[in-house]
Amino acid sequence: MYHIGLIADIEKAFLMINITEADQDALRFLWYKDVAVNEPEIKVYRFTHVVFGMGLSPYYLNTTLTKHLKLFECGYPSTVQSKELFRQGVYNLRKYVSNC
Repeated sequence: MYHIGLIADIEKAFLMINITEADQDALRFLWYKDVAVNEPEIKVYRFTHVVFGMGLSPYYLNTTLTKHLKLFECGYPSTVQSKELFRQGVYNLRKYVSNC
């Protein structure tokens, strides 16, 4: 029997993870509405989802995926089962690569 390796990309993985409202203040940024004016209006925005490129983003993704996978512990699912499992967690698997 041959072993087959298979990996896939999770579409928009980081954007699927919400930041709790209490933690959103740590992800604030300022936006100057009209820079040409002497005293431009400053708007404060907060990220509501994990930002790609932030140092802890991979940690948040790994923790979230691990939590969801533990909810559905079922051994080693086939490709079809894993796609369905991730779909239930609102994650779309795409761009599959295999060693065969």
